[in-house]
Amino acid sequence: MTIEQDRNAITALLQDMTHAWRTGEYEGLVRLFHPHMVIAAPGLFEDRVVGREACIQTYRDFGERARITDYHEEEPWIGIWGPTATASYSWVMAWDDEDGASAAAGRDVLALNKGEDGWRIVGRLMIEETLTKPA
Repeated sequence: MTIEQDRNAITALLQDMTHAWRTGEYEGLVRLFHPHMVIAAPGLFEDRVVGREACIQTYRDFGERARITDYHEEEPWIGIWGPTATASYSWVMAWDDEDGASAAAGRDVLALNKGEDGWRIVGRLMIEETLTKPA
């Protein structure tokens, strides 16, 4: 595969990931996440989420408790070094849940590995840039 083909494959993987969690098709994340995936997010730095199923559960938990009212993400920056890649993009989201309306903006930094089955996400670092509660 060329670098451009790898970049296109990673872009498609990221689009599939967004589609899966936005539509509640969480089982679609299984083929996208490495079995040993790790998520580090605000409030989780000491207690990272480890393992594909646990990581998928974080998406499921959020999706079952919140109704997303707005979501946008920018085109990702993708760097590729052999079987290793990094993707990063900013996002803005608003949602309603039992606590009322909330909004956040941030950046995801994803680490990916290319194995026999293609590219998979092995790590996600979520950097929250703002967190607001609309008045």
